[in-house]
Amino acid sequence: MKAIVRDIITATCAHYAIPQDKLLSNRRDRPYSHPRQVAMFLSIAQGGLSLPDAGRSFGRDHTTALYAKRTVQARTEDGDTMAAILAIASEVTRLAREREIRDRAFACRLRAEIAKVEAVTTSITPASRKRPERLPYIPQSARWTLNSFDARAA
Repeated sequence: MKAIVRDIITATCAHYAIPQDKLLSNRRDRPYSHPRQVAMFLSIAQGGLSLPDAGRSFGRDHTTALYAKRTVQARTEDGDTMAAILAIASEVTRLAREREIRDRAFACRLRAEIAKVEAVTTSITPASRKRPERLPYIPQSARWTLNSFDARAA
């Protein structure tokens, strides 16, 4: 599940004051189906998900996502629905900013660890006979994360 969809689900649950498991459940009653439709609409409109991806994110079919999109678009004339969409969208934006700040902090810490490892490995000469200290392990996935973060920042 994409991070933006997790943010949309979190913000929708907070706005409507419902638990996340109820939002993602199979219940059809209005207190849970309407917030789910709003969340699907936002995941399509703001998250850029396709209808099949939006449906899968909520454990539904693409036709359910299409119905949710059309239903919420029809309800946007209602002031309450539009206010809810705007409030949830602003909360999603705030959560995305916080996530980006955490990602940048993680990337800085990761760069520092990589620099430490590289400094230790470059200081070791093949002619030295003493055994080097054990180097901290940095998994390849963390290096890929750092590279993808650098690509996004550029």
